[in-house]
Amino acid sequence: MGGKKAATPADWKRENRALRRRITALKAETERYRRQLQGLKRAVETMQLGVTLKDVRGRILYSNPAEARMHGYEPEELQGRPGRVLGSPENYRRMTEAEIKRMTSWRRERINLRKDGARFPVQLMSDVVMDGRGRPVEIITTCEDISERCRMEKALRRGEADLRALLDALPDPLFHIAADGTFLSCTAARVGDLALPPEALLGKKVRALFPAPVARKYMDHIRRALDSGVTVEFEYRIRVPLPDGPEQDHACRMSPCGSGEVAALVRDVTDRKRAEEDRKKSWEHLHKTLEATVGALAATVEKRDPYTAGHMRRSTQLACAIAALMGLSESEVEGLRVAGLLHDIGKISVPAEILAKPGRLSEGEMILIRAHAQAGYDILAHIDFPWPVARIILEHHERMDGTGYPNGLTRDAILPQARILAVADVVEAMISHRPYRPTRGRDIALSEITREKGKLYDPEAADACLFLFKRRSFAFKY
Repeated sequence: MGGKKAATPADWKRENRALRRRITALKAETERYRRQLQGLKRAVETMQLGVTLKDVRGRILYSNPAEARMHGYEPEELQGRPGRVLGSPENYRRMTEAEIKRMTSWRRERINLRKDGARFPVQLMSDVVMDGRGRPVEIITTCEDISERCRMEKALRRGEADLRALLDALPDPLFHIAADGTFLSCTAARVGDLALPPEALLGKKVRALFPAPVARKYMDHIRRALDSGVTVEFEYRIRVPLPDGPEQDHACRMSPCGSGEVAALVRDVTDRKRAEEDRKKSWEHLHKTLEATVGALAATVEKRDPYTAGHMRRSTQLACAIAALMGLSESEVEGLRVAGLLHDIGKISVPAEILAKPGRLSEGEMILIRAHAQAGYDILAHIDFPWPVARIILEHHERMDGTGYPNGLTRDAILPQARILAVADVVEAMISHRPYRPTRGRDIALSEITREKGKLYDPEAADACLFLFKRRSFAFKY
């Protein structure tokens, strides 16, 4: 009969050695798993996120220190307690096993409770642990306190709402425009350019809404703002409402706002432009009136003194040329021109027979003549010129060394315009014929200026006068 061969001692030894090897390998594998579990436990214990492990009935099997600390407990206080102690009543509902099985993992936000009853928002992420037969046995949940995030989001929403309210309160529309000219948004103010509600612009392009010249101007300034990174301003005229409404003037202030986009604030400046045009017309009218008045006053003086007719006009020509060469502003030159045309108006107070006397004047007559500067000042002092006309007239016979009249002023105490007029007055008087003497000629007049430069006459005004005659061939217009 055949039969199973009996195991020998050698066979037993081989089996024992194989069994010991398997036991050793199993111990090593067990130790490796133990170390891994310890590492995982340390990681979970030190996590900033809260972690809980619950059974399918919702009872807490484990909670890490962060979870317990977040809710005001010690970890051992939570073990074995129902999960509902962590969630607010209105947010907590125990799910059935079938629901848990269908929802293997999920994420949600809810309100949790601390031990002292304080409520705070959290974000939960849960996963279901299944056994070998696919049945849910445990639920592991991570919990993050999102109180700070919620506060920031609320503040951001409030800030956005405040900013939107502020922008919507602007009386002028504010556009947000892409680099290609597409309107991305605009404030609640009606769009003055087109008389359209804001929503009618969204998604439209500048070229589709504006007439070609205005669209080109918009696109040019969009590129300029984006390329330079600075605010640009421009104005344009458009019909409102398009296409055949009355013309209106608009001003646009455009600034780059990142990501290839610009913010454009538009204001209707029609009334301002009309007011400017009215002011310009009013100024032109007043200027013409002033011109006529000055001319009439100058003519009155020249009627009384026919021998010096044209003297004030010619002195003014030279004085204005000197002032321009010295770099005085247009306004200062204009003020000098008015003063020059009137600088001898005080001679109205001098008897005509003295003005026309052919011989040498007596000392008393010279005193009357010299009084004309003060008389001219007195006549014009109460007229509200935009320039110091009366003072220029008062000082045009003062000299740098104090030998002039009527007040013996020196150097910087004399107005610059008066120092210029003094040079022009002397040159014109010496070149022109007078009842009591013939003309002395240009060369003698310029020699006088050269010799007394810095002593009697302002050196800069004297140099400018000499330059005009010698280099620019200046000539009086008679």
